[in-house]
Amino acid sequence: MIATRCRETGCGNRIRLTVCSGRHSHEHEQRAAIGTARRLSGSPSGAYWCDTMNKPHEEVTSFLEKVRIFSHDYLRCCEYIIASQGMRAFFTKKLYSKLISTTQLMEDFLDFHGAKNNNDWYYYRELTATVRHLSLGAYSQKHMANRLVYYDLQDPKEFESQGERTLNFLNDCLCKLAPVIITEAQRLN
Repeated sequence: MIATRCRETGCGNRIRLTVCSGRHSHEHEQRAAIGTARRLSGSPSGAYWCDTMNKPHEEVTSFLEKVRIFSHDYLRCCEYIIASQGMRAFFTKKLYSKLISTTQLMEDFLDFHGAKNNNDWYYYRELTATVRHLSLGAYSQKHMANRLVYYDLQDPKEFESQGERTLNFLNDCLCKLAPVIITEAQRLN
């Protein structure tokens, strides 16, 4: 299979794939399994468009396998948040730390593969970045709340009260995002 980048205007994230002789049926099965390619109308050469991340199908398959691996722990955290039903005891520094690390890896992986410029993957990437930043804030707030007695503040009660409100807001945001992320991950298979 030979891939050439489309130079026409308005093609978006498409790449033209040309099927080499003798392997058409095998490659057609790969495209059907991935579900991202379609035959170009009137193309006797067997050219296809691949709309997923500007990659030939072998790379698309590899991308999908890798994104599943990178998403595994991230999606487990989301399922954990959903199961928590917003109960405060579930939101620990360990959870925030896990969310920070998994979303950082996921966001970097998606950025490397051009998710910002891909209609299918853009939203998942933005959700991932949102969770990362909310988790960073929640981790910091939880850390400060745990060590408030050591900060020698003039009015620690007001600071503690405002900190709890902030942490509750961040946790509520994570609770609302988790089902959306699971739904988007299911859409992307």
